[in-house]
This record gives sequence, structure tokens and C-alpha cells, in this order.
Amino acid sequence: MNAHFFPVFVILLLVLNPLACTYALRQGTAGKSAGDAQWLILKTCGCSLCMLLAISILGQTVIRWFSLSTASVQVSSGLILFLLAVSMIFSGVRPVAQLSASTIGPDAFGAMLAYLAGPTAMANVLLLSATQTGHWPAMALALACAVAASAALMQLCYRLQHHFGFSMAASGIQKLMGLLLTAVAVDRILLGSQQYFSA
Repeated sequence: MNAHFFPVFVILLLVLNPLACTYALRQGTAGKSAGDAQWLILKTCGCSLCMLLAISILGQTVIRWFSLSTASVQVSSGLILFLLAVSMIFSGVRPVAQLSASTIGPDAFGAMLAYLAGPTAMANVLLLSATQTGHWPAMALALACAVAASAALMQLCYRLQHHFGFSMAASGIQKLMGLLLTAVAVDRILLGSQQYFSA
């Protein structure tokens, strides 16, 4: 299971992007207690996990419906990851940091859910689950662990940002995550291309 768990866990953690959610959390919970922020994190992560688990179940079904090859799914997954990585490297978290509390909403639930379980995350989970033929339990476990790790990171960042000015550090970390995601994306594209041309 480790051979299928760890790579998927890392990819999902990078895709969920908990650092961007922290900015939405900060804006949406301005003036509220730490308990309110913690409850918002748990609520958002719980809903995101349920939505993404449902999407992961559909992965194999979609493959059968459209008669897609594993190679095409690998390349598609790599392309989506590459586009996400480029946006993380060149955009960072600045668009979220510039949003006001009125733009995000009173509790930031919608904005955070859009990051954790938005179209990009759903597409990646769908394609990842499609490539994990016969290993859905490892996929589900990796997804649950990635959401749990995202919740822990958001809680940690939320507490730290009240004591340290870490905006620049968070932006740098996110760009590093984008670079790692780029390498994963290129590897998937090359692997899918190799499978296609060797078939």
C-alpha cells in the first residue's frame, strides 16, 4: 500500500493548498475567537473530505464509461497539475491575500471550500482515482490524511500569523510547493506518453 499511498498523499496535499485557505480564514474570521476559526476549519475540511471521497468513487466509473486508456488519464492528470503548479509559482497567494472580509464573506466557508474541494481539486482527485485501479482504499486513506494534514497546517498557520508576519514566508513556501508539483506533473506526462507510444 505504501507504494500507492505516499505519492498520492503528497500530490493531494499540494493540490489542496492549505496555505491559500489560511488567508481566506484570516479575512473571514477577523474579530472572532480562535474557537470560531477552529470550528470553521473542521467544518470546511469535513465537507471537503466527503465531496472528494464521492468524486474519487466516480473515477473508475468515468474510465469505464468513456473507455479511456490509462495513458490518456496520466497525461490529462499531468497537464492539470502542471497548470496548477504554474499558477502557484507565478500567482502565489496574493489574490487571496488581497480579498477583503466583505468579498470572502462573514465566515469564509465558501472561499475555503472552493480551494479544498473546488473544480481543480475535484478534477485531480477524479483523475488520480482513475489511475489507482484496484487500490481505491489506499487512495481514500491518502485523501483523508491529506485533508487532515491540511486542517492541521491551517490551524498552525492561523496561530502563527497572530505572532509573526509570515506573509512572505507563506508565499515562498507556496512557490516551492508549485515547483514540486511541476516535477510531479512532468513525470506524469512523460509516463503517460511512454505508455501510449509503447502500447
